[in-house]
Amino acid sequence: MNTDLGRKRMSQGSPDRSFWDSKEVLVTGATGFAGRNLCSLLSNVGSKVRCLVRSKNDFFSNEPGTSIVLGDMQDYQSVLDALKGVDVAFQEDLPKRPAIFSQLPEEARE
Repeated sequence: MNTDLGRKRMSQGSPDRSFWDSKEVLVTGATGFAGRNLCSLLSNVGSKVRCLVRSKNDFFSNEPGTSIVLGDMQDYQSVLDALKGVDVAFQEDLPKRPAIFSQLPEEARE
């Protein structure tokens, strides 16, 4: 993956690095196009990125501050475990909300 491209885009002005620096961020769907690029972007701005994947074989990243968390969006407990200590979460994996979101508290669904 070309991380120079991500750095170039960052220099053109989007996310505030001071906001994202050292934030714990969960990204679901990290094996897809949008999720993988989001992980790279967040890593480049200093976030500690957790990539929720169903299989370690589906994802590889050598980005600093990036880790893999095994889980499935249809498994309530694996999502709760992945969310522990997270400041921000991005759902990049499904075109519709999985059943798990109906079990989360109202404030977590906003």
